[in-house]
Amino acid sequence: MYGYGAENVERIVLVKKLKKPPVKCTLAMYGFEAPDLWLTGMGMDNAHLAPEANRWAGWIAIANPG
Repeated sequence: MYGYGAENVERIVLVKKLKKPPVKCTLAMYGFEAPDLWLTGMGMDNAHLAPEANRWAGWIAIANPG
């Protein structure tokens, strides 16, 4: 068989949530940090709109729990 495969796999995420207790995970890169609250924003919850998510990035928000 062929020896195809990745030499290295890294984790890259948009949001790194500040969870308590912290999650033990090594990230190569992340977009921004956010508190451990529900996040909402265009493209984050609609798979068919994901290619347009960059133009809505400034509208990602933390939902007010109260």
